Amino acid sequence: MTLPLPASPEEVRVLLEQRFGDPGSEAMSPYDRVKTALRLRPPDRVPFDFWGVPETIENLIQYLHARDEEEMLELLGVDCRMAEPDYIGPEPERLPDGTFYGVWGSHRRKVRNEYSTYEEYASFPLAAMHTRGEVEAWPKWPRTGYWDWAGLPGKIRALNQKTRYHIRYQVGGIFESAWGLYGLDRFLTDLATNPEVPCAIMDCYTDLFIENVRSLMSAAGGMIDMVYTYDDVAIQNGLMMSPKMW
Repeated sequence: MTLPLPASPEEVRVLLEQRFGDPGSEAMSPYDRVKTALRLRPPDRVPFDFWGVPETIENLIQYLHARDEEEMLELLGVDCRMAEPDYIGPEPERLPDGTFYGVWGSHRRKVRNEYSTYEEYASFPLAAMHTRGEVEAWPKWPRTGYWDWAGLPGKIRALNQKTRYHIRYQVGGIFESAWGLYGLDRFLTDLATNPEVPCAIMDCYTDLFIENVRSLMSAAGGMIDMVYTYDDVAIQNGLMMSPKMW
């Protein structure tokens, strides 16, 4: 189907409202659309997901004259929603140089360019550690109790008020989170020559992620449609490590 090219934000919004503005009236609910595609069967249309940096989200909200991010996602026909518990743990530590420790323990700094603000690693807090015991005793490890799991069902019910979306929870990346505490070059080298510390860091994150998923499923159970992890483990032409190491 060929659509006319809109000439203004107002015309874009009208076009999107006509196409996606009433998700409850479509042939499939967003949940069924994603579920059908995952089963390798043809849905009524291709399911959509959306990720964006805060600046992109805010620009889209303004461009589409949307009330908030949720209306923006609805106008774009996005079928997926993230279930995110509120963080209720200790306030992340901020240092005089403007850097800070994120909720997952990594030391970060904010970097700005003409398009967005993003975070880079400011240092690697576990770089000087030599044993599993030192890693496990590190006082900045986050805990499952730092998130409000009991509040998730209400958030999900609010997301599904108009129609049922495909609800997913992002666990976190084990490899990426781990090297972010140790430094990528040394992490990869030590995996081959001295794996005790890299494996200990990955084990600590894995244990945390497992406990988080248990808390998630205890609180929200059948309201969660997908739980997933992720990692950046490759470059353009292959893995960052050998298949045997992987």
